[in-house]
Order: sequence, then structure tokens, then C-alpha cells
Amino acid sequence: MIETFARALGLDVAGPEDAAAGPIDADTFELACASGYLASLTADGRPRFVIAARGPAIRRLAASRRGRPRTRSFAIAGPRAFLDLASARAGGGLSARAAEGPAATVPELSVVGGMPRVGRGAQAGVLLIAALVVAAAIFAPGVWATLLLLGGLVFATSNGFRLMLALTPPAEAPRRLWSDDASLPVYTVMAALHREAAVVPSLLDAIERLDYPALGSNGTTTPRASTAATR
Repeated sequence: MIETFARALGLDVAGPEDAAAGPIDADTFELACASGYLASLTADGRPRFVIAARGPAIRRLAASRRGRPRTRSFAIAGPRAFLDLASARAGGGLSARAAEGPAATVPELSVVGGMPRVGRGAQAGVLLIAALVVAAAIFAPGVWATLLLLGGLVFATSNGFRLMLALTPPAEAPRRLWSDDASLPVYTVMAALHREAAVVPSLLDAIERLDYPALGSNGTTTPRASTAATR
């Protein structure tokens, strides 16, 4: 359907050359997903825009392309193909945002923000206690033996807990509330269309991606009889 739509508008369909146009950062990825536009390059290196075939943007493009010659300055892609294209180019940026974004956005919830702040007095106290422990271990052999015993107990306790977790059988899988998909209620999705031919591809794609078993869903489009473009 996208190929037919592209031919009717005199445009290209986004291809592998658009995925190889160069990496983008997470902010550009977010902007592309929100706007449906992504800067790209043709196979011979000329700049062009990839446009997601959805919503008002593609409707305006269809209106502006009426009666114009074929061009390679624009390419269109279905909503899912556009998301795959943007994700492929933003792989590194998305990984960096996932790793560093929470700390930059909400630093008080990061590990650094959760660590207790130790003042100079507390630091001096810790150093003093450490010095006293070392001195006691040197001049009183019984203190050193006690420290070794306590360290051994901590080590044995932590490893014993890990061993207990490793030997514990896995919990039973949660019981499903239904026996099979056929027992689910049937829902009907009706999409009314009136002079909205430009959004038909993205609308059908969205209906197909509904997270519900096919046996329990009934997608129906209801165009007006007077609208020839969507019949």
C-alpha cells in the first residue's frame, strides 16, 4: 500500500540507504517520532526527508504534491518502517540516553544522589576508628582474632544466603484467568472515515497492531458512501 501511495505522489519509498544516512542522537529521535520527519540521504548522497505516512503531515504532503513531477527530495515510509528506520540510526544515542538519561533528568534519584553525604568531622572519625582498630590489632592479638572471626561470619552468611537462593525452586507461573483466546469477549473497533484518504494506511496499520487476539477483535472501517477516495 505504501508503494502504491508513493507512486501516486511521485515519491520514493524509504530504503536501506536511509538507514545508512548516519547516526542521530536521542533528541533527534524523539523529535522525529513526534513530527514524523527525519532528515536522510539518497543513494547518491543528496539530502532528502523521510516522512511517516500518518496523520496531517502526509495529508498536507499529498495536497502539495498534486500535479507536480516526481522528486527524490522526499521519501515516505509506513509508521512501523519509519520507527524501525529511526531506531536503527539512533541505536547508540538511545543506549546512552537509557544509561545516562535518568541521572541527568532526575539526579536526586540516581545512585550518587542516594549516597549519604559524609562531612569532614565524620571522615575524621572514621579515620580515627580505623587507626584505633589497627593499633589494637597490633598490641592486642585477641582483637585481631576477633576481627577475623567476624569477617568470616559475614562472608559465610552472605554466601549461605546466595546458596539458599540458588537451591530454592522457582515459583509457579501465575495462573491465567482464561483457558484460551477463544474464551475472551469479542470487541469491535469501528473507524469512521470521511475525506481522510491520506490517513488510511496508518489507520489500518494501527488497527492491525492492536494488542488483542485476532479471534476476539473485529476491526471495521466505515467510510461515507459520498466519499469516493476512501471507499
